[in-house]
Amino acid sequence: ASRSKSKRKNTQSRPKRQHTAYTMFVMESFEAIKKNNPEMPPKDIISMVARQWAQLSDEEKELWKQRALTATATQAVSEIEEELEAEYYVGDDGITKENLKKKRDINPSS
Repeated sequence: ASRSKSKRKNTQSRPKRQHTAYTMFVMESFEAIKKNNPEMPPKDIISMVARQWAQLSDEEKELWKQRALTATATQAVSEIEEELEAEYYVGDDGITKENLKKKRDINPSS
C-alpha cells in the first residue's frame, strides 16, 4: 500500500529549539574546518568535530555550556523585544504614552 506524504507543519510560528553546548561547538567548529578543508565531505567534518568534542576537558565543555545559556537568554530577550515592538510604537526615546498616542493617531483602528 502506498503512503501519502505528510505535509510539514508550519514551523514559522513554532519556537526554535535552544542551542546546546554541543550544537554551538559544532556550528563554530564546522565552519572553521570547512574553510581550511573545502573539499572534505560534510560527513567527515562532523566526525572530526565529534572527536574534538569528545577530547575536550570538562572545564572546556562547561565554558561551552555557559555560552549556550548566554545565547539562549539573549535570544529570549530579542524575542520579547520583537513582540513589544510589534505591539507598541517604539520611538527613539522608547515606549512612552506620547508614542502610544502617536501610534493610535497613525492607526486609529488599533
